[in-house]
Amino acid sequence: MDLMASRLTAPLAAGWRRALSAPTHKHGFIGTVPYALSIRMAVIVSILVRVAMVNWQTGSAENYVPILMLSAVGLAVALLDYHSEKFRRRAAGPVITVALDIGLIASLYALSHDPRSDAFLLFALPLFIAADECDRVFAMYTLALTLGAFGMVVFLLVPAPDAVQKALAIFVPRSIFLTILMAAWASAVRSLGIKEWQLVRVVELNDELSRLEREKEITSAASLSASQLYPSEEPHLDSGALLLLSSPRRGG
Repeated sequence: MDLMASRLTAPLAAGWRRALSAPTHKHGFIGTVPYALSIRMAVIVSILVRVAMVNWQTGSAENYVPILMLSAVGLAVALLDYHSEKFRRRAAGPVITVALDIGLIASLYALSHDPRSDAFLLFALPLFIAADECDRVFAMYTLALTLGAFGMVVFLLVPAPDAVQKALAIFVPRSIFLTILMAAWASAVRSLGIKEWQLVRVVELNDELSRLEREKEITSAASLSASQLYPSEEPHLDSGALLLLSSPRRGG
């Protein structure tokens, strides 16, 4: 009977461990919602609508051909980034997608002809993508490139009299806001990764404790693991909680 029960529960236990070891956060997703693809599609559609309106009002849209070509490339890369895990894992993958994101968002922001337009919020997309990569150097380069593109468009849209002063009044507070937004997102992603690692380690510890026989060995192993999992908390509290994990499987 015990052998049959073991055979039945082993696949379930293995599946449970695989589910815990798989990361719950995917790059470009909030839960199951592909926010990166959704924002990219919205930006491209907005550009097409804006160009169509200009063409309808003036009867000429030749000056917007480069932007339309950039939109077509951006659409292709956005779909590739969404469907191809191999593309996302390549070193050049995030660089290409972020560069296109910045170019498209800067184009849409410029098409608004309003330096105070709320379209500047879309510049958060490449910052979120860079923060998702958990690469500090890549994140810093992305932040510099994003703020550089944003600042360039602001200075182009601000009228000539007192242009520098007015542009800085628009650029500085919005740049600080985007930087804080990026830092908050990076902190949230890092915290989620730590919690996932702790959960996987607790399950591994449960298996490890179930194989030990002596109470002293169990206490020692639990205390050591507790200090690794929660270094800022009291080890004896965590070890007591972790010891409870082993008790059902040891059967008293």
